[in-house]
Amino acid sequence: MLTGGTGLYIRAFLEGLDAIPVIPDNIRQLVNDQYQANGIEWLQQEVAQKDPEYFAIGENQNPHRLLRALEVKEATGQSILFYQKKKRKIARLKRF
Repeated sequence: MLTGGTGLYIRAFLEGLDAIPVIPDNIRQLVNDQYQANGIEWLQQEVAQKDPEYFAIGENQNPHRLLRALEVKEATGQSILFYQKKKRKIARLKRF
């Protein structure tokens, strides 16, 4: 049974989540520390420079999404867009 939650949770249940690699703690901490020290402008500049493809279409005012994009780029060398699915599988719902 699924109760409560937001659209993200429902969409994740029905469509699945993207298989993005686990980010090492040291990379996550470094990116977060730099953001805390330098602010959103620094974060926007880093993502624009290191992952311009994501920056062109991403939510550039949302620090959580920018942090995630930068973490993925730093950890894997790939844009987060590389890991995001174009087609999602549909969950099979059990009938009771």
